[in-house]
Amino acid sequence: MPFLWIISETRKHLFPLVTRVMLLVFVAPLFLYASPAFSADRVEEPRHNDRHPFQISIKIKEPVHNEAGTGFADLILKEAFRRIGREVNLFYLPAARGIRNVKTGIDDGFFPGIIELEEKHPDLIRISESVGGAKIVLVHHNAAGPFEITEWHDLKPYRIGRILGWNSIMTIVPEGTEVIAVENFAQLVSMLRKGRLDIAFVGHWMFRLFTEKHAIDDIAYLEHPVKHVKGYLYVNKKHAELNAPLSQALKELKKEGFLSRAIQQSLK
Repeated sequence: MPFLWIISETRKHLFPLVTRVMLLVFVAPLFLYASPAFSADRVEEPRHNDRHPFQISIKIKEPVHNEAGTGFADLILKEAFRRIGREVNLFYLPAARGIRNVKTGIDDGFFPGIIELEEKHPDLIRISESVGGAKIVLVHHNAAGPFEITEWHDLKPYRIGRILGWNSIMTIVPEGTEVIAVENFAQLVSMLRKGRLDIAFVGHWMFRLFTEKHAIDDIAYLEHPVKHVKGYLYVNKKHAELNAPLSQALKELKKEGFLSRAIQQSLK
């Protein structure tokens, strides 16, 4: 009996000790490996490289971009990047945030930008070949007017609306003109109907798409004047080597008629 008592006591005290030792031997190194002291020497894989999708924010929704990936910028940019052997991830962000994210390296690219954008943001590189263009027109409520506007300087007496991010518009608006920026075309329509705006800048394709989709017949556009702009893809300067291959891919797409087909498809 004393012998059995000794064995029992030994098991009672020895087994927990063995368990603690095993935990120290096998589990503790896992925590040490994950600690800052050990992980400081590990090389983390960059978020953006040739093995990860190129991250591009787009500042305009339909018909330029949508979640289904059938906007004309979605179709064109995916095909251009496919031809240079890269995957691309496209998503919506407001213009200011999109530009900031590319400048700081959070994202890789931003679309669309106008040709003067690199002058204000030296951390951005413009892909030389444009992705597409747009005709900017002035729209108004049918009950408003008539408008005596033949040149841009004639805008000064009016209250003007524009969409956030369309900063290029400000280069043609006379100094001192009242300009109100909103998030989308729907808000412009609402303000025009309520008499809070006289006229507004929109893309002709946006006007056409929105008015047809929502059966709007009380908003019209002026034939003159109009502004033609080209939209460019901008990338962080660390991706400058992509300018030549992407520009070549875009030129080929234009020659093949791919851009025209993508724009027409996005407007359906």
